[in-house]
Amino acid sequence: MRRLLAGLLLLGCSKDAPAPATAPASAAPASAPASAAASAPASAAASDAPPSAPAPGELPPGTEAQDARFEAAQAALAAGDEAAALPHLLAASEGPVTGTRISASLAAADLLTRKNRPAEARALYEALLSAAGHLAEVQFTAGRFFAGQEEPDRAIEAFQAAVRVQPDFLPAYTLLGALMVQKGLKEEAAGVLLEYERRLVDRLRQAEAPRSPEAERLATIDLLAVLVDERAEGTLRRLLADPSPAIRMAAAVAVADQEEPEALVALANALTAEHDYTARQVLKQALVRARERALRSAPESTSP
Repeated sequence: MRRLLAGLLLLGCSKDAPAPATAPASAAPASAPASAAASAPASAAASDAPPSAPAPGELPPGTEAQDARFEAAQAALAAGDEAAALPHLLAASEGPVTGTRISASLAAADLLTRKNRPAEARALYEALLSAAGHLAEVQFTAGRFFAGQEEPDRAIEAFQAAVRVQPDFLPAYTLLGALMVQKGLKEEAAGVLLEYERRLVDRLRQAEAPRSPEAERLATIDLLAVLVDERAEGTLRRLLADPSPAIRMAAAVAVADQEEPEALVALANALTAEHDYTARQVLKQALVRARERALRSAPESTSP
C-alpha cells in the first residue's frame, strides 16, 4: 500500500491537488466529512460484490523493466521535467499487473489529465479499473478523474468502491461526501459525515498510540498525509516527537507537504532535537522541501 500511495503522491493526487471540478468548495475543508459504503445512493453500485482479485498485499513487485522505467520517471520529475517523465511512466504502465505498474499508471493518468489529454488518461483509468479495481487507491484516483470530467455519478461509484474495499481509506470519504451534497443527497451525506468522523478519530488515536504495531501506524500516516483536515495535520506534526525513528521519519515526509507555517516550525524544532543520524537526514530533506514549498506558494512581491 505504501508504494501505491507513493504513486498517488508522485504527481498531483496529493492533498494539495485541485479538487474535482464538480465538487463544491466544501469538498475539502479543514475538517471535511465524507463517505460510508452504507450511505450509497441508488445511482452507485454499493450493493455489488467487490471484484474478484488478489488482495492489495498480494500484488507482485514490479518487473526489472517496470522498476527501471518508474525510477527514471521519478528522477525526471525530481528534476522538474514532466515531459521526460511521461514516456517512462507510460512504459512502466505496460506488462504484468504489479505494484509498480499500478503506481506508474496512476501517475501517468494524472499527468495526462493535467496536460489536457483526457482521452488518453481515461484509457489508463479504464485499464486500471479492469486490472486492479480491488485497490482503493485505484478507485479513488479514478473517482477524482471522473468528477473532474463532470461525471458525478461515476465518480460517486468509484469513491464508494474505494471505501467498500478498504473502509478506512479516508481520502475517498471527503470527496464522496461533497458530491453527495451537490447531488442533493443530504441524508446520505449526513451518514457519510458520521462515518468519516468515527473512522478519523480511530485512526488519529492509532497513529499516536506507541503500543500499536508500527506497520499499522505507518499505514495510518500514509492515509493522514493525503487528508485536508486540521486534526490530521496536527497529529502528523506531533508525531515528529514520537519515540520511534521510523514514525518520526514518516511524519516528517508528510509534514513537508503541509502549507501552514506551523509545519516549518515543527520540522525545524524536530531537526534540532533529533539524535538519530538517519532520521536527521530525512528531517533535513523534509525541511528543505517545506521551505521550497513555502517559497513557491508565497505571493510575489511587487515594487511600489
